[in-house]
Amino acid sequence: MEQKYVRHSSLDAWLPIATAPRDGTSILLLIEGGELPLQDDSLSVSIGAYGVHGGPEEDPTWDFAGWSWHQDCYCRGDGKPAGWMPLPPVTAGQLGIGS
Repeated sequence: MEQKYVRHSSLDAWLPIATAPRDGTSILLLIEGGELPLQDDSLSVSIGAYGVHGGPEEDPTWDFAGWSWHQDCYCRGDGKPAGWMPLPPVTAGQLGIGS
C-alpha cells in the first residue's frame, strides 16, 4: 500500500496561538526564531504543550522539542510559538493493532 503524505505549504492552515489549548494537550506548534529549531528555517514545526511541568498555574510556558545542531540531539526548544494545529488522529488499524 502506497503512503501519501500531504505537506501544508500555506500558513493559512495554522490556527492562531491565542486559541491553542492550555491544558497540557500535545499539539503541533509553528515556531518562529530561536536558536534550536528542528528545521533550518526561520519557521519550524515542533510538537509541544502548555503548562507541562505542574499545570498552567505552576508552569505558564510552552514546552516543545528543539534540536541542538552542535550536539546533534533533541533538546528543549526555544523560539516563540506562532501558530498551532491539533495532532492528527491515529487509529489502532493504522498501528497494525486489531483487525
